[in-house]
Amino acid sequence: MGRAGKIVSILKILFYLFVIIGIVVYAVDLYSTRGEWKAEIVEPPQVSLESTSQLRVTATVRIYNPSHSTVQAKLIWYNIYVDGQYVGQGFIPYLKLKPGNNTLKVSTTINLASLPCTAITALEGNGSINVSVSGYLIATIELYGKLGYRDVTVPFNTTVYTVQTPRLTGPARDYLKILGLACKSPSTLWSIIEKTIEAGNMTGGGLQIPFP
Repeated sequence: MGRAGKIVSILKILFYLFVIIGIVVYAVDLYSTRGEWKAEIVEPPQVSLESTSQLRVTATVRIYNPSHSTVQAKLIWYNIYVDGQYVGQGFIPYLKLKPGNNTLKVSTTINLASLPCTAITALEGNGSINVSVSGYLIATIELYGKLGYRDVTVPFNTTVYTVQTPRLTGPARDYLKILGLACKSPSTLWSIIEKTIEAGNMTGGGLQIPFP
């Protein structure tokens, strides 16, 4: 082997050594920061009217990626609770998380009928409800963005927020009254339904619910 061949061989060895050292350093960095991932709700969720029978809850989540590389989250899963009762869920698949803080909105619709009676009462009086969001994300840490290294599961830091309810009008208000009666006096609600059906059958017209 001539001098040129030896130089080429040395350069190849140095190149492979550099790549190996780089992978090791990268892996050590990812491994050492695996416990530093954080996910938290950073401001009170917003509650708005989505339809006659549904509300929309929107929350802002901040996810901290402590590594020096962009990481792909396989899944972000979250549950919504109102006054301590589970009312809905949602998820976001395949989200890129850059190094440092990543802020995103999570949102889901919840049925008014799934709310606890305390929340129904609050909505009737335009009062406040307690809303919390809990969940987790699963992020895949990759070497150089190519080779799968390991998955990290990060739970949200759950905080309960007191949120002002939206003012309901029109059909949504009528639907809320039905739910309110179901909470306060099921027998009264059933009596109203019977009278309404009877009146509708007698007149042949549309059903008008005579709320007290």
